[in-house]
Amino acid sequence: RGLRRLHAHAPFIMSGASVKGLLCEFDPTRSAFALVTADNRIRVFDVASGNLRHQFAETAHLSTRYTCLAWGSSSNKNASQPKGKRSKNVSPSLLALGTEAGTVVLWDLARGSVQLTLGEKGDGHQQRVNDVQFTASGATLVSVGNDKMIIEWDVQSGEVVSKKKSGKEAARKLAIGVITGASVLATASSKVILWDSASRSSL
Repeated sequence: RGLRRLHAHAPFIMSGASVKGLLCEFDPTRSAFALVTADNRIRVFDVASGNLRHQFAETAHLSTRYTCLAWGSSSNKNASQPKGKRSKNVSPSLLALGTEAGTVVLWDLARGSVQLTLGEKGDGHQQRVNDVQFTASGATLVSVGNDKMIIEWDVQSGEVVSKKKSGKEAARKLAIGVITGASVLATASSKVILWDSASRSSL
């Protein structure tokens, strides 16, 4: 029922990421759905009711195109949150969006504003960002780009934690997981490479 209502609000989202210029993804709790249209307008829907929770756009939203997105949780201690014990079902409050320009924009959904723009000082990707993922702690974010770089960012300060070449090819997608108790990063282009998250060396 909720999905039918969501579809009624935005009939084009059922095609999802297969539509050129459209980005969409459920949050990890499957309670919210983020949709980014070709003009870089961001809409976040409540999955159960189909109602629109948030709608945002940068002032210069037509100046560059968003290329990828990922959900994360704000590490800002002053961010608004329910009193008492934090529920594991609370929807993440950050959206990370890679851009054609090589930056990563962090949207704070609770505040309705951009928290940080990673790489705006020229210390990030020199070309298009292909994928972004938050680490399990939510304290850092990893991005890969057409410049063949893997960059880990501190979400709170916006500083670069580490940089590593992804190989002879630019990584198109990345994933972060745990194998036998160790955190592992996987990048994919024409082949998949596994990296030790701590040392950033290939396995």
